[in-house]
Amino acid sequence: MSVKTYSRVKDGELRLSRDFQVKEFACKDGTDKVLIDTDLAAGLQKIREYFHKPVIINSAYRTAAHNKRVGGSANSQHLLGKAADIRIEGVSPLLVAQYAEYTGMGGIGLYGTFTHVDTRAGKARWDQRSGGQKAVSGFGGQGRFAAQSPDYIAVQRRYGFDGNTMAYLAAYTYGEALLHKLAAAK
Repeated sequence: MSVKTYSRVKDGELRLSRDFQVKEFACKDGTDKVLIDTDLAAGLQKIREYFHKPVIINSAYRTAAHNKRVGGSANSQHLLGKAADIRIEGVSPLLVAQYAEYTGMGGIGLYGTFTHVDTRAGKARWDQRSGGQKAVSGFGGQGRFAAQSPDYIAVQRRYGFDGNTMAYLAAYTYGEALLHKLAAAK
C-alpha cells in the first residue's frame, strides 16, 4: 500500500490503471492536490474488470474542509486518499459490496445508491441503507465470489455471462452445478 500525491492540473490525465485516471480521484472542491492509494486504484480496477462496466467514482480524496462540508467522518479514509464512494450502472450497491468483500477491501460501507470501499489496514463493515448506520459483520462476498476459479472464468467468457449472472448462479446450488457442467462441456 502506497499513497502518492498528485496534481489535478499536471497529472489529471495520468493513468493509474487501464481504466482510471488521477482526475477521477480528485476532491470535488477543486483543490489541486490529490492523494491516491495505489491499492485503491488496483482494487477499483478489479471491480471494473469483474462487472465489465465503468465504475463511477462519486467521491474519492477529500480535503478536510470538503469532508466537513459533506458530513464525512473526522477519521475518514477519504482524507488519506484511501477511499472511494462508487457506483456501477445496473449493478446494485449490495452486489458491489459483496464483490468488494471477496477482493478483501479493508472498509466497505453500503448506502442506498453507492458503495464505499477503502484500503484501511483493519476490517470495517457498515450498512447505512436505512438512514442510520449499523455495523455488520460482512456482505457475504467471500463465499459468493469464491467461485472465481479458472473454470468459472472460462464459462463466463465462453457464454458471455456478466458479473451479475455469474454471482447469481454461483449463489445457488443448482446454478453452481450448472456452471460446473458448462465448464466441463468442450
